[in-house]
Amino acid sequence: MNRKQTVTIIGKLPTMNEMISDARIHWSKSAKVKREATELVSMQCNRLKLIEAPCTVSFHWYYSGKEDFDNISGGGRKHVLDGLQEAGKLMNDNQKWVIGFGQELFTKVPKGQDKVTVTLTYIEGDNA
Repeated sequence: MNRKQTVTIIGKLPTMNEMISDARIHWSKSAKVKREATELVSMQCNRLKLIEAPCTVSFHWYYSGKEDFDNISGGGRKHVLDGLQEAGKLMNDNQKWVIGFGQELFTKVPKGQDKVTVTLTYIEGDNA
């Protein structure tokens, strides 16, 4: 049986280039930004039920910048998956629990309206 859950994370998550730049400045800056982004996601996942089977993860990015799509999703995916774990909704983001990524869409929005809608689709009883 396929089941889906969706959550919208309001706010701008760091891009891959921002993550790399922070890491080059100092490891503590990178760690601080990662912690803040992970907490942003974690705090907005409370209504999700526990994912108890392997799942795929799809993303709809609402972005206001000029970054390439791979830059937006590369940084954002990391924080979304870590935030789902921190919230206790996803057991782990390893290959046992996240078996792939689904559709990824991008929609340009005005500055300050950045968000991402995350859809988790899993199959109950799957032992992938």
